[in-house]
Amino acid sequence: MGLEAGDEEGAKPARPFFDIGLDDASSSTKEPAPVFFGSEPPMPVQIGSLGAAAEPTPSPSPQLTGNVATMDGMFTFPAPVEATKEGFRWGQFFLGLFLPWVALFLFSVVAEAFEPDWDSMPDFSRAEDVLLTPGEDGWYAHTINKTSEESFNLDFGFDIDSETWANVAVYYDPLDEDWEGNGQVRQTNYSDVAYDETVVGEYTPENQTVWFRLDNDSAEEHLAFLYIADYEAMEAWEIENGGGVGDAVASTLFCGLGPIAYITGLITAFSRGNKALGYGLLCAVPLAVVMGPALVILLLIMFGF
Repeated sequence: MGLEAGDEEGAKPARPFFDIGLDDASSSTKEPAPVFFGSEPPMPVQIGSLGAAAEPTPSPSPQLTGNVATMDGMFTFPAPVEATKEGFRWGQFFLGLFLPWVALFLFSVVAEAFEPDWDSMPDFSRAEDVLLTPGEDGWYAHTINKTSEESFNLDFGFDIDSETWANVAVYYDPLDEDWEGNGQVRQTNYSDVAYDETVVGEYTPENQTVWFRLDNDSAEEHLAFLYIADYEAMEAWEIENGGGVGDAVASTLFCGLGPIAYITGLITAFSRGNKALGYGLLCAVPLAVVMGPALVILLLIMFGF
């Protein structure tokens, strides 16, 4: 029995849905236009303005052109400038070398300006030689002619034998009554190998008499040195004429401002790059061997100490 034409078509196996050839495509389907990167996009089309005046739309700049961008000058670096070498600044060095000594001299002049006029100071002291003569019993007694506010010092020396000598001294201060040795007459014997001290008398304020008896000495006369001074009146005159102010100014300048100014200048010189000035300041310290005596001599010439 023969197969009909309709039977042949039904006998063909069914193809899957994805097995579609180019010939099977619908004649109404159009191939999409190719898109090339770098081409200008299509111009916009205005559909309607709804009664408003249409404004021209600027054409957009191309985004992807395919050209390689050039970055002229973006990654260029300036060439380093070579530092010029500077010579050693001797002017700054000598400035740092002598500046501390100039400042020290000025400090001395300022401190001296605050000192009182010592030439106009009254004479608050006197000195004299007295002859001490022992009594028949070997005791020495001498009256001190002074005021109740004055202090005195009496001393003399003598030889005991060829190998021993002695010194006798007494000091009395009416304002120092708490001192155990105030007014005591002490004899100190010296030899080549040792010395010893003995209290041989004292001063009596009530009758202003010094009395003592020497140890290991024959009764003979001795010439003694007597110094009497009113230290309380002397101190009052110094305070009244600015003596304390001068000492305070000298202490402030030499012990306070002087070292601080030197250290500050030294640190500032090196921190700011002025090495020559810093080296000069450092060398000013050993220069004291020469400048110290020279400064003292200059001050002696100026003020006549």
